[in-house]
Amino acid sequence: MNGRDLLEALGQVDGALVEAAESRRPCRRPRPWLLAACICLVLAGTACAVGTLWGVQIGELSTGEEESSYSVYGTVRTVPDANFSQELHQILEDDWADWWAKSLPERMLSSTLPGAPYREYETWVEGTAFLGVEPANPLEEADWLERAASDGTLEGAQMVMKHCRVSFRGNENGRVETASLRAGYRSGDIRVTLRVELRTEYAGETAGDGSQDIETGAVWPEAVNMTSNSFAMPDGQAAALVISQPRREDSYVSIDAYFIRDGLLYSLDVVGPDGGDEAVAAVRAVLEQALNCFE
Repeated sequence: MNGRDLLEALGQVDGALVEAAESRRPCRRPRPWLLAACICLVLAGTACAVGTLWGVQIGELSTGEEESSYSVYGTVRTVPDANFSQELHQILEDDWADWWAKSLPERMLSSTLPGAPYREYETWVEGTAFLGVEPANPLEEADWLERAASDGTLEGAQMVMKHCRVSFRGNENGRVETASLRAGYRSGDIRVTLRVELRTEYAGETAGDGSQDIETGAVWPEAVNMTSNSFAMPDGQAAALVISQPRREDSYVSIDAYFIRDGLLYSLDVVGPDGGDEAVAAVRAVLEQALNCFE
């Protein structure tokens, strides 16, 4: 496992920006006092407790010559640790056992992170079967999309990955804290990456209704033009969007969409080559077509 794999296992990598975004990394900057003001989007028809607001909203956009970033705040439901598969729990326990079997000098020099393994699969269904939880993904059935590696690259790319990656993190007692599923697609030269994040009761402070406040986002070590807006989805909620364009030649256009489905945080990242307003419109069209699949 290399450094990128470690970050991905922690849920810290925005997987869609493969070629241009090796330097891009999501950030988490807890600001609990901001959460109450940011939670505003209600998921219609949720099976969760009445009165719970599952939602996300874009927070601050910050652009500088040396660093640019944005934040996303929200509230999600937890998935009980017991819902995850026995196979996943066993892998987590074995991973920690291998870690503690190392000597102290070996642990100090190790490039691996204990309790943060991942597995890759050819299909989303195989990934959810391993996970033990089945988040919906209608993009698997979209005939206008071509399946690609989990980071959106096609076969033959420098980094070869399978279509679906399951990353998870847990404590040394073998309890799952967080997990994610990521799958990649292509529409011509535009890359599409879908990611679903899951949190358990061991991931942080949990309210009595089973909800947790979250914060995520992204950081670039360069100047990036960013704007945010929203898109009305078929189920009645609004996806929160961030449109990003680094200020350099041979760049790209990226639109990240965040939304809640069944109380879980989904992120959809659509990336295409830069070419001014026409490129932004092309990427936006693919994004909206993908979001409209979530009826």
